Amino acid sequence: MRRESDDAGQICVLHLQYEKLHKYCNRCFRLTHEAPACPERARDQFHHREQRREQYEKREEEEKRGKQRSTREDRGKAVTFRRTTQEQKRRGPESMASSSRPKPVRRELLSELDASGVNSTLEKPSTKKWVSKAFSATFGKPVKTGRAVDQQSPMPDSRRTKPKAPWYRDTEEEAAMANEVAFQQAKWAAAFQSQASEEQKVGPVGISDGSGM
Repeated sequence: MRRESDDAGQICVLHLQYEKLHKYCNRCFRLTHEAPACPERARDQFHHREQRREQYEKREEEEKRGKQRSTREDRGKAVTFRRTTQEQKRRGPESMASSSRPKPVRRELLSELDASGVNSTLEKPSTKKWVSKAFSATFGKPVKTGRAVDQQSPMPDSRRTKPKAPWYRDTEEEAAMANEVAFQQAKWAAAFQSQASEEQKVGPVGISDGSGM
């Protein structure tokens, strides 16, 4: 029994009658059977079983493939190891020892490097020789050094065929010599100018002293 009011405000009484159902499926919402005996449940279970079987089979196949790959790699490594051991046995123990030991530095290379360093140090002339060669070439007179006198005439260079600028130098030695010569010439010119100025200052004083006597 249930009471309700309508839109006009009148109270209506409803008599409801409930009947208990013995068989009712919560899965497919049917009255013919209950949930444990539902045919759709069996289908779903079968479908889930098939999926599980497929997954299990796939896992087994992947595991088999991984094992086959690992066995192949192990076989390849074993074959390469056997080949290397056989080659080492053929070559002998000396080759194995030489390959395992660190290789020493070649003495020939060290001797060549030492010889080249000595030659380079010996071949470089000193600044005195550069200056003496430059002045002997320009003035044609020997220049006295501290211990000996070097007199060398300029040798014509047959390689120079094309005319070049006066400031151009073929090597670093020639450039250094030219710089030394220019420096010495400027120094001597300054010294000559200072001597000439001193002589001019001293000259008239001496003449005046002679006339006074």
